[in-house]
Amino acid sequence: MKDKNDHILLLLQKPEFKEWVLRPTDESNYYWENWLEHHPDSKEDVNKAKELIMRLRFHEGTLEEQEKDEMFKNIISRKEQISPQTYSIPRFTAFRYAAMLVLAIGAGMLFWNLIDNGPKTDNAQPVVTYIHKSNPKGQKSTIRLKDGTEVRLNSNSSLEYASDFGTSNRKVVLKGEAYFSVAKDPKKPFIVTTGNVLTTALGTEFNINARNENNPRIILTEGKIKVEDKLENATPFILLPNQSIEYNSKTGFTDVREIDNLDEILWINGILKFEHTPLLQVVEELENWYGVDVEIEGNPEGLHYSGEFKDEYLSSILTAMSFSLGLEYSQENEFVQLKLKK
Repeated sequence: MKDKNDHILLLLQKPEFKEWVLRPTDESNYYWENWLEHHPDSKEDVNKAKELIMRLRFHEGTLEEQEKDEMFKNIISRKEQISPQTYSIPRFTAFRYAAMLVLAIGAGMLFWNLIDNGPKTDNAQPVVTYIHKSNPKGQKSTIRLKDGTEVRLNSNSSLEYASDFGTSNRKVVLKGEAYFSVAKDPKKPFIVTTGNVLTTALGTEFNINARNENNPRIILTEGKIKVEDKLENATPFILLPNQSIEYNSKTGFTDVREIDNLDEILWINGILKFEHTPLLQVVEELENWYGVDVEIEGNPEGLHYSGEFKDEYLSSILTAMSFSLGLEYSQENEFVQLKLKK
């Protein structure tokens, strides 16, 4: 229990943690949610620390000793109000929390003012939280947003948006790949952020592949979109149907290009297609598509593969690849080994 309490106190002393709880942003949400994914055992501690921050209300300024004593008594006396059924905090622990918090306030280093000092009104704005949807490798999903927009989220990808999406704006943040069928609303443009790139649409369909955040690729299939670098005050690019554009974090945008086919977005129909694709790229796609780890024994340099599959078992694709490339494969659960023949 001691280690657990120390961990909660450590979170309470992190300025970036308090900033996330009180003023969440896209970046801070991504950071802390990613941190929780790697520290799942800390979820309960994080929730307790967030609850304490949201419940305790302090004002800036130095406290007199008598005021500190009164605050100690008040906090301890309110111990039962801080959800004892959810997390049983003994009297000593509650006192310890209070002591740490109040002393830090007195030193002007731990907490700042958590509430406005101005006049209170009954028209308080609702707290905006962020909704995070993600798919692991081997899983795809369809997300229907409140405005009627449909998002087909590919594997190993995530989408984030505010809980008030559609009220004041329609903004989402994408990592990975997704196909958007955007509902029309001229008064509220639909905006997708992928790294430094902003893609804006009123009502249209397009695909964004940003698995490499520094090198996203956008393909428009219907309507019209505007693509721009959010860090540069430059003229945006306008894409028409069957056009694409790529972005490089070092060199900027390529020219808008016409595309002859839509092979790159066949994934939304369950089709996996390779056209003289380097073997390493094929392996990466199979890992994302089927949620496996693939190990290659031998040198894949110069090897390419072509094939088209619709809703096929992985074993069927590996068998076809073995015949075409003259390799051997073995599979055990989520691990696949490809052995290239010399």
